[in-house]
Amino acid sequence: MDTLSEVRAAIDEIDDKLIALLAARLEAVKRAAELKDRPHEARVPWRVEEVTRRVRNAAAIAGFDPDAAERIWRAMMEECIAYEQHALAERTAKRRESSR
Repeated sequence: MDTLSEVRAAIDEIDDKLIALLAARLEAVKRAAELKDRPHEARVPWRVEEVTRRVRNAAAIAGFDPDAAERIWRAMMEECIAYEQHALAERTAKRRESSR
């Protein structure tokens, strides 16, 4: 990568790979939501902290700032939790409607 254009192309390629990985992660989150029953089950504090510790360790090993990794993952986890809460709330509402 000798030019800014090459660096940008490399960044774009990495971004494409990250999007594919994030889409795969969201599929796993969707499956988790299917296995839960109620919106309050979307947030599992001990799991959030477990993932955070694991990510910080992995970041340190990879030479990536653990604090930055933690901020990124916490933001991503909040988005995933919001997705689960919404999906679970919709499913709960549908169950209530069908039981009437």
